[in-house]
Amino acid sequence: MIYRKGSSIVETSGPPIQEFVNGVRVYDLNKASSLDVINNFLYDDKTTHAFNAAVTYQRRDFGMGNKDQNGNVLDHRAVKNWFSVGFRYVHYVNKHFNLALEAGNDYMKSDGLGLEGSLQKITFSPQLTWDYGYYTRPVFRPFVTYAHWPDSFRGITGQSDFNTRLINKNQGISFGLQMEMWW
Repeated sequence: MIYRKGSSIVETSGPPIQEFVNGVRVYDLNKASSLDVINNFLYDDKTTHAFNAAVTYQRRDFGMGNKDQNGNVLDHRAVKNWFSVGFRYVHYVNKHFNLALEAGNDYMKSDGLGLEGSLQKITFSPQLTWDYGYYTRPVFRPFVTYAHWPDSFRGITGQSDFNTRLINKNQGISFGLQMEMWW
C-alpha cells in the first residue's frame, strides 16, 4: 500500500506530477493525494510452468473540484478510481524458450473527465530466456495483443502523437518485439 500527498504523487514510475499542464491546472498540490493498493501472487515451479496474478487499485484525488465547460465549479472533488486485475501463465518448453499468455481487465472511473469503463486485453508471447524462472532476465519476446475498450474511450485509448490508427476505434491489435533486462 502506498499513500502519497502533494508533489510526491507520480504518474506510474515517472517524475512527480505537475500542477499545470499546457497552462491548464490539473492538480491542486496543497490538497491532492493518491492511494495505491497492489497485491501480487506468483507460483513458479521453474521446470514446467509459472502463474502470476495481480490486483491493483488506485484512487487519485486531484485536490480540486470538477468544472463544466464554462469554468463553473460543479463539486469540490475531482477523483479518479482505477482497478486492474490480470494474470500471466508461462509454460516452459525448455530452459531457453517458453510460451506466455496474459489477460487482464482495467476499470477506470474519472469524475473529472466524466469517463467510466473497462479495457480488456489478451497477449500471447513466445519468449527466449536465459534460464528457467518467471523473473529471469534478459528476455526477448515477440508479442501480439488484442484489446477492447468502450466507445466512451474512443480517441483517448490506444493512440499517441505518432500512432493515430486507433483514434476512432474501440478495439485494436498491437504487435512488436520487446527485450527486457534488469541489473
